[in-house]
Amino acid sequence: MADDEIDYESLGGQQSMMVNAAAGATAGYFEHIAVYPIDVIKTRMQSLRQGCAPATQNPFTAMTSLVKSEGARPLARGSGAIAFGCGPAHAIQFLCYD
Repeated sequence: MADDEIDYESLGGQQSMMVNAAAGATAGYFEHIAVYPIDVIKTRMQSLRQGCAPATQNPFTAMTSLVKSEGARPLARGSGAIAFGCGPAHAIQFLCYD
């Protein structure tokens, strides 16, 4: 192995289980905070349609229409239940893979 190559298998591994669990929970919370509004728009585009054609093909147009008609609150409605479960789930996932 050359001097400039890094052996990634030897990096890390010094953290306790609690640190890994906290890292997993934190990563899960931030991931769901970022993705939840996008998932709301996707779900609405799939379910709120007449016949088989969606109301719009553009998710940005769908988000703009939703915010204009109902405000920004629907983008976060129900996220509390997701946040309640995602922290422990991601903490366990990080613990299992480490």
